[in-house]
Amino acid sequence: MASRESGARRIAPHLVGSNAFAFEITVREKMKTYTVYAPEEDNRAFKDRATDYVFIKEGYSLWAAIFGPFWLVFKTMWVEAAVFFVAIIGVNVAMEQLSFNAFAISSFFTLANIIFAFFARDIERLFYERSGYQMVSVINGKNEHDCEARYFRNRDQQQQEQQKVMTL
Repeated sequence: MASRESGARRIAPHLVGSNAFAFEITVREKMKTYTVYAPEEDNRAFKDRATDYVFIKEGYSLWAAIFGPFWLVFKTMWVEAAVFFVAIIGVNVAMEQLSFNAFAISSFFTLANIIFAFFARDIERLFYERSGYQMVSVINGKNEHDCEARYFRNRDQQQQEQQKVMTL
């Protein structure tokens, strides 16, 4: 096995068992995808603006499923949280007027939170786009810190290449 898969890690044979035959187990580490959002251009240097970049993880949000509208509050999406709370109150009043029992109402809201979690990241992306951020990249890595390092390292390399071309 001369080639290694990217994102894979090998476990030494002696850690797996005492079998006389040498073998390797390849453990694939799950890669995560992040969307990179940058603020509008201003006259600050890039190093000063780098802390304003936002990395939004793609996919299902477990925290949004568990906490529902409070996830929106935590992410400072006040308008979205207010709309969610008003919708919850309205649906709750309507279900009580239609004589649904407490189990049916709580089951509905649990299901609503689970469905909301599938769209939570999309809502977050729309929030940043409305706030003047623009999507600049999509990047994969083991975690958010790895993705940040990859993005800024690639950006630095691209800038160095552009400077070399401009000096020629």
